[in-house]
Amino acid sequence: MDSYLGIRSRVDCASTDANVPLSIGLPAISIGAGGQGGGAHTRHEWYHPDGREVGLQRILLALAALEEEATAPFAP
Repeated sequence: MDSYLGIRSRVDCASTDANVPLSIGLPAISIGAGGQGGGAHTRHEWYHPDGREVGLQRILLALAALEEEATAPFAP
């Protein structure tokens, strides 16, 4: 996916909504939607959407790959 989009993914540590399913033992991932932000949870929180289209494309490609995997016939 990275090579298709011309990007390089990175592993990062953060608090996300994925914490909720993880806390009850369900698998979860968080995929960045693009853009840049800072000052989270303060009165000075900000967000710039530059690069958001790439983040959204990444999400759609991941969903398409999961759908393809889920509908592929099982081959023993």
